[in-house]
Amino acid sequence: MPAPRKRANSDPAAPRVAQASACGRSAIGAAPARVPRPSSPVCRSAVFQLISEPIRPVPEALVASGAPGEPALPMRFIWRRREFAIAAIIAKWRETGPCRHGSGERYLRKHWFHIRTADGIEMKLYFERSARLPGARRSWRLYTATVAGKAP
Repeated sequence: MPAPRKRANSDPAAPRVAQASACGRSAIGAAPARVPRPSSPVCRSAVFQLISEPIRPVPEALVASGAPGEPALPMRFIWRRREFAIAAIIAKWRETGPCRHGSGERYLRKHWFHIRTADGIEMKLYFERSARLPGARRSWRLYTATVAGKAP
């Protein structure tokens, strides 16, 4: 009888990489993923803050992703009168939702980006493709901000 197959990465101390937030919280719309355990040093020192406010992209800093239908990511944006520059994209994913008129179709609602700024702040931004209120525009929003040890 052959020996049972070992998982490719069964070392519990090995780094875990996926489209999810730190501390085991799955990102909205992300596929199941392996993420750091809640007891990891990253999780103990991080502060997660819900923001849910609009951001204003700097127009000359918009970078097209190349993927059809994906919005141009603002590499610089303004939030609370302060300008932030994106240093790294940690993960990106999409959120879908049912048709609002009763058919069985699903539509792409939001594009999510987990980013790290030049200041070391981790943020989750999203672009809402279809505004919920009549007359509202598509918009970029800052959902959460994470800073090791302190709030932004």
